[in-house]
Parts: sequence; structure tokens; C-alpha cells
Amino acid sequence: MKRILVPIGCRSDEGLSAPAIRRLREHFDVEVLHLAPQQFHASYGLTECCIQHGEPDLILITGDRVEMCAAAAAAFHNKVPIAHFYAGIINDPICTYDDVDRHCITLWSDIQFCEDRCSAIRVNMLKSACELPQKNAPYVVGISHLDDLEVDESKVPGEPYDLVLFNRAPFESKQVGISLGMELDPTHMIIQIGGNPDGEKGALFCHGKYYGNLPRPQFLGLLKNCQRFITNSSAAIYEAPHFLKPEQIVMVGDRNKNRLRGPFQTGASDKIVEILKEYLK
Repeated sequence: MKRILVPIGCRSDEGLSAPAIRRLREHFDVEVLHLAPQQFHASYGLTECCIQHGEPDLILITGDRVEMCAAAAAAFHNKVPIAHFYAGIINDPICTYDDVDRHCITLWSDIQFCEDRCSAIRVNMLKSACELPQKNAPYVVGISHLDDLEVDESKVPGEPYDLVLFNRAPFESKQVGISLGMELDPTHMIIQIGGNPDGEKGALFCHGKYYGNLPRPQFLGLLKNCQRFITNSSAAIYEAPHFLKPEQIVMVGDRNKNRLRGPFQTGASDKIVEILKEYLK
């Protein structure tokens, strides 16, 4: 049986990869490798060690975080084929390291899975600009954010609330925190979810509830029932429109400011499995 290695670095990788992992396990020997968030060298070393102790037939890299970049670098330098999921996305303006890491992963990869046609065109342009051989055309598979959707409403309070999820962008002005505060409704309770590991280290506000991290189903339960979602997270682009009206989604700062808002095709997990079954025959 063919072996696939799937690295996981933080909650975004885990949530987007989980539906594909469930399906891949029906056809492949899948090993999930948990990496330390925000640690390039440790993630590189752990991935390389895992590869050398039992070389996989393919490594599936999801997204653009620094841990994923490290895992992709280790696979590339050990000549392990790479499949990159969510390749070709751009953020305008560029305000995070992820925006650059994402394209590095794409350049190392042998096969690319894209959320839409525009992303696939960017992948072709990127590889052509670097004069890399086009082994396979990028595949437009859609998104996995809504695959196997689980919603847990156990954290939902009995009063109206605004949900805040803010990720500090390293190339963005710190003044964005001021604009975030201006969006708050003093009549609503505030529930804040902690940012990415390289983002906020604690609550932004001295009132309301704060969760440093939550299982994805509990986050979706809070998202589904909030009065407004105030954020600079890509969750405003993918998950939030499934539950909320456009006027309930409040974007702050530059992060994800000019990202395309869809509509996106769903069901990426099933498409990925079918493509990899053919690719690894």
C-alpha cells in the first residue's frame, strides 16, 4: 500500500486537512506528523527524520504556514514528491510571512491543488517565471473548509455577542488594533479567540470571554450564533459566509483585505483522493 505523510503544524492545517485525511486512509497508509508551531528548524528536522526512517511515496502539504514550509523543504531535499493543497492564493497587500512561504511550497511541489481557476493560473505563471518543468497542470479542486462540517454549540452564551478573531500580521501597522476596538459594539458581549501562534499572546480586551484556542467544532458553533464576526482571518472568507449575512462579517486591517470572496466550490477532499489514487498507481 502506498504511504502518504501529512504534516500538521497548527489549527488551520489540522482543520483543512482532516476531511482529506479521513478519505485518504481508506486507500493509503497515511501517517500524520505533528510539528511544533512556528518552528522552522525543528519542523524541518522532524520531517527529515520521519522521511529517512521510512520514505513516503508522497507528502501532502496544506496551506502556507512556516511549519508547512519546513516540511516541504525537507521533502524536496530528500526527493519525496509533494502535493500542495491551497496553492496559488495571493494576499494583496502582502502582510504575512505566509504569503511568501506559500509560493516556496508551490515551487517545490510536484502536484498542486487549487481552490479556483485564478489560483491555478497563478501557479502556472509562477512555475513558468522560474522556468520549472510543468510535470502536471494544477488541479482546481475547490475548498475543504465545509467538508464534514461539525458544529458544537456548547460554548454559545445565552446573550448576544460579537466574536473576535484577530491574527497579528508582521508587516501590518500596529494601529490596526485601534480600528479593531472602534468596531466593537458596547451593547454586545465580546468573545475573543486567540490568534495564530505567531500572533496575539493573550486577550486584546479586559472584558468579555477569551479562549486561547478551541476545537474547530466549538469555534464554528460560536461563529454560527454570533451577532457579528470581527476579524482579519480567512475564516471571514470561507466559513463565515456559510453561517452569516455579509453585514455581520466585519474585516479589519490589511490582512486578507483584498482576497477574493468566492463563491467557491466545495468537496475538495473527495477530488484530492481521486486524483492521488491515479497519481500514485
